[in-house]
Amino acid sequence: MSIPSVRSAIRKALEHSANEKPSITKEEARAIIEAAIAGTRGADRVSSGEARLLAQLAGESGFEGSAPSVLAEGAREELEAFYSKSNLPLGANAQKMRDTIAGLLEGAALPDPMEKAPSTRYLNSLEIDSGRRAFIDSKNGTFHLEVKDGEQVRWFGPLSLEAEVDGRQAELDGLRASIAEATKDLWFMSESDYPFDFFLAEGAGATRPTGEQMLKLLGKDAGTPVEVRDFAEFFADHTTPEDWWGDCEEADAAKYSQLRAALEANLTDLQVIRVGEVEIGVYVIGRNAHGDLVGVSTTSIET
Repeated sequence: MSIPSVRSAIRKALEHSANEKPSITKEEARAIIEAAIAGTRGADRVSSGEARLLAQLAGESGFEGSAPSVLAEGAREELEAFYSKSNLPLGANAQKMRDTIAGLLEGAALPDPMEKAPSTRYLNSLEIDSGRRAFIDSKNGTFHLEVKDGEQVRWFGPLSLEAEVDGRQAELDGLRASIAEATKDLWFMSESDYPFDFFLAEGAGATRPTGEQMLKLLGKDAGTPVEVRDFAEFFADHTTPEDWWGDCEEADAAKYSQLRAALEANLTDLQVIRVGEVEIGVYVIGRNAHGDLVGVSTTSIET
């Protein structure tokens, strides 16, 4: 077997090996070990780490023999470097990828579940936690997510392994801080008073938000009452002076104006969406430049 063919076998076996045995023949295993022993140099050099791993994998598949002891020298460092470079959830890189994926999923709004389970035959499996497992396509930098809730299994994907766009988190943190300042001690008044909360649905802002979209995001039935109202009119109701206003009302109006300015400076397609009846969820939201739905939410009690 030529050195290029050996390298192809190595890549194929390593990329497809996580919890399943790779497809490798006895002939390929012997050729890999022999290539490492020969000490081939240059771009096609077979590393001792690769040879050692493939010898072990082949042994599990029935190949009688093991890598010579000389292959142990430096093998761990070489393998770990290869795992990291190739997006493989193996060795020490498994925990790094687990943390990365968990971070990407934290607080994220997942897309609609897939209609059927994807083929994971050539994907690397990585358990994120007791209820979630990622199946990673190392070549494309994507993964499918399996979510188990009791006997129910749902699939999502493909999702990107890439870190968030530079500056995106800083923008969200800045807007969150501006909203927190504007809504401090501000209560939305109805038959009962409720505070304002920061609202974020990551990846849900590819298009202008709609009532139907909000029902899906919130997990509400399709028949749940939903109403879209004008953003400007909402704030006009809370900032237009009345003859009876006192210091408290004027202070609240200033906060509403501050909140409106923060939203308009960071978001587009702003509008107000009301969901439910009697205890109505009120969402003042828009789209940011990174495709998220962002804004504030509160509750209105109307009997």
